[in-house]
Amino acid sequence: MDGTNPSSKPESFFRAGAYTYFAATHRLTGKELYRTLGLPASTQLVLDVRPGTGSSLPQPLVAIGGLLLFAATDDTHGRELWITDGSPTGTKRLIDIEPGPASSNPTYLGTIGSTILLSISDATHGRELWTTDGTAAGTMLVKDIANGTLDGDFRPLSSLGGYLYGFANTAATGRELWRTDGTAAGTTLVKDIVPGTNGSMPFATSGAAYAGKLYFAADDGTRGSELWSTDGTAAGTTIVKDLWPGASSGSPGSFVVFNNRLFFVATEGFAARLTDVELWVSDGTAAGTMEFVDLDVNFGSSPRSLTVLGNRLFFLALGKLYACDGTTAGTQPFAPIGSAQSIQRIGSDLWLQASASTSLGDLEPWITDGTALGTRLVKDLIPGPGSSSPVSFTSAAGGIVFSALDATSGIELFVSDGTAAGTKLLADIDDGSSHNQGSDPDHFVDALGKTFFTADDGVHGRELWVTDQTAAGTRLVLDVRPGSESSEIADLTALDGIVVFNANDGVHGKELWRSDGTSAGTYLLFEGQPGSTNGWPTEMFAFGGHVYFGIDTKAYGRELFRTDGVAGATLVKEISPGLGGSGPRRLTQVGSRLFFTYDGAGIGEELYVTDGTAQGTNLTKDINPTGGSAISEIVDLDGVAYFAAYEPTTGLELWRSDGTPAGTTLVKDLVAGTGSSSANSLAVVAGRVVFAAYDNATGRELYASDGTAAGTGLIRDLYNGTISSTPRLMTPFRDRLYFSASTSSGFAIHVTDGTALGTQRVATIPGVYGEGLYSMIAFGDRALYFSAIEVQPGPTLWTSDGTANGTMRVAPLNAGRLGGDTSWLTISRGALVFAGDDGRRGSEVWSLVPGASSVPFGYGCTMQNGLPTLHANDPVLGKPYILRGNEPSPNTLALLCLSGPPSATLPLVRDCRLLVDLPTLVMAQPFFIQNSNWQLGWTSPTTPSLAGVHLSAQVLSFGTQFPLDLRVTNGLAIRIDTQ
Repeated sequence: MDGTNPSSKPESFFRAGAYTYFAATHRLTGKELYRTLGLPASTQLVLDVRPGTGSSLPQPLVAIGGLLLFAATDDTHGRELWITDGSPTGTKRLIDIEPGPASSNPTYLGTIGSTILLSISDATHGRELWTTDGTAAGTMLVKDIANGTLDGDFRPLSSLGGYLYGFANTAATGRELWRTDGTAAGTTLVKDIVPGTNGSMPFATSGAAYAGKLYFAADDGTRGSELWSTDGTAAGTTIVKDLWPGASSGSPGSFVVFNNRLFFVATEGFAARLTDVELWVSDGTAAGTMEFVDLDVNFGSSPRSLTVLGNRLFFLALGKLYACDGTTAGTQPFAPIGSAQSIQRIGSDLWLQASASTSLGDLEPWITDGTALGTRLVKDLIPGPGSSSPVSFTSAAGGIVFSALDATSGIELFVSDGTAAGTKLLADIDDGSSHNQGSDPDHFVDALGKTFFTADDGVHGRELWVTDQTAAGTRLVLDVRPGSESSEIADLTALDGIVVFNANDGVHGKELWRSDGTSAGTYLLFEGQPGSTNGWPTEMFAFGGHVYFGIDTKAYGRELFRTDGVAGATLVKEISPGLGGSGPRRLTQVGSRLFFTYDGAGIGEELYVTDGTAQGTNLTKDINPTGGSAISEIVDLDGVAYFAAYEPTTGLELWRSDGTPAGTTLVKDLVAGTGSSSANSLAVVAGRVVFAAYDNATGRELYASDGTAAGTGLIRDLYNGTISSTPRLMTPFRDRLYFSASTSSGFAIHVTDGTALGTQRVATIPGVYGEGLYSMIAFGDRALYFSAIEVQPGPTLWTSDGTANGTMRVAPLNAGRLGGDTSWLTISRGALVFAGDDGRRGSEVWSLVPGASSVPFGYGCTMQNGLPTLHANDPVLGKPYILRGNEPSPNTLALLCLSGPPSATLPLVRDCRLLVDLPTLVMAQPFFIQNSNWQLGWTSPTTPSLAGVHLSAQVLSFGTQFPLDLRVTNGLAIRIDTQ
């Protein structure tokens, strides 16, 4: 280094939304906030918060939705709360809590439910407990624990049962154990362990929830700092064991739960030496609390960085990486690593600063999946005995980013996909060049042919836009928050020809809005909280002509509401009386009902079902009586909900529910006992639920279930052995399921029909980072489109027709390069709409018309379980056009309706929607459905003028018995073309 290329020293890495943020130093700006997707062009300064060479010293705190809350310093306001969406215009000081140049010095404490807790100081209250929802109005003091200017200074230990536990200070008690649920009433002293003004917890740094209690270190004034536990009551707060008998301190810390026991680091004294810091274990009793292993009988091994991976506990001690299988004999140095200085778990791997040597020299990036065969040097960044000393390994969209020493550039930002070829200097920040970001369009949503999205034109901030796929028809809908500030639009949800979303206009806080694509038709729809307080509507889902969502209201707390998108909203049901509920989440249509999860009524987050009425909104079953059941995904198979749920005796496994307590049952305990298969990426194909699940023998692989225990099992081990292929992005296409999975040759597109024989690799996608593929969408029966994060040129658009030769990168973009959030691909009016980057104008709106297509939209509807469906091949002029459907109740009369594209939908009965446009009806053909799977076809005309015509199709069916049971399919958006 000659001094002309100084180190930027990236640090404080944090993932929020699409971006990974970090602090870095530039000689012209000082230390400021940067962002990256793990790609060179995406690595940029967010904003020079403290203009000039002075540093704002940004410290990421917590993600709020896709935004990042961080602390930063400027010359005018001191160190205060800031928030960003990753763009300069979307970066602003949230609130000046301590007015003027004085600082409030915010730090993050933890999150309880959806409540974010901070430690903040002001001149009136001292350092106390605060909460924020990401707005100025929603940032407020929870409780002045110490009363007056004395610092209560709540410091977190761990969460348990809906509370964050920590130690706080008052003049009367000293520093003692407290807990908070984010409210003033719920912020209370648990126990004054040392009565009077002397505190019991001056040195506590960590705690852990185990077997229904919180374990922590406390000093009762006679036995030193020892192991204690609490159930949240004063009577239930007791010492577990005096680890170092007498007044000396055992000083337990670094708690982690492993193998159904509590492991921690503690000290025990011996006559021959002062201390012996080793690994301990506890089952929660005094007799079951003991030193687990003594790795250095002379001086102590001082274990640190205890990390659970798979069925082993890893930790650093004596300059080495150790692995523990739960037994003393099975606690040994982990070969082939000779020495290690840091470890970081990311997904199913550990990333390390390590060396094959035992001399603590040549420290480079290593990776392990917990097996000897899966452990390797990633790359020797400084060849020979020198060390690049990589630190702060963090997940980014384009791979794993970290800080390391480069012989030429100094300490800079690197990125890796886990291979030597894919590990390289990402950005020499101090010598980097700027890149035109464009308007950075995002959040594309189709509403009957109108594509809504958000974008930042550099004048109005990030606001709502609409496009008809022409330059003239691409325009700002409304500057919801007038001026250059963004209205923070999110959760855009299509309902007929409008979108419903949340936004902050600067007056009403974050509330519910709607838009039909015109400024006059864009307005505040419902205000949950009066004034500038946030109602924060989220988890929106269109169902039966309404949008269902959760919102905070002054009268009910956070509950399930619905709106027709015209005026106002109505409460569906007050599930948790009072103001204590949290939800709903994971709203999913199953048959003719809506399933969702909700955390309230004192039972934790569980599965509920609704038909849109208060009477029809009920708990399915309290699956985990000791807390929430950790449901993350729900899918519909023949009107039955399938999902993964946690129950203490079986772990996290696959369940099913018909909406009743008796019909809510475990499908199969794939990992017998309390272990978990952790099913995820659920999808439906050929009458089966296909999902990814884990076991110790195969890793995370592809499974299927027909709803019975006997019919639930492994389909194929795609990555042979214990290495996980991690199937994800399950996408139905041409009656089969396509997905991404990792194999020994890299990331690949796979296909399955739910059987081993029908599960095959389609094509390997070369040169991708991280998780490889980030979105996938079926364009009718024509093609799949997906995004991949490649080494070069970055986020790219790919297509596949289901064959290896038909899987290729899309042109004519700059090698198909995407812009914005690579997860947003939308189909509208026969075109794929997305954010693209041609290398000259930054990220802007693009569209791609692949030719003839029939793309499903909307939902079917029925009085009974099981939705009728409709799909078709591409309507190419002069070739056969075949409509195919599934009717749960065969032997019915049916009517095919073919019309022009609708601008709105028409309600029929019981929330069924007519998705075709009656005034432009082209065909109304009656026919009889004999079998559940039916088809209807003809040859498309050869008339050239029909190329490019847009139509819509839908089938209505009727039972042959009275009263007639009307059933309707989803709609088809049809584009006729010559190919």
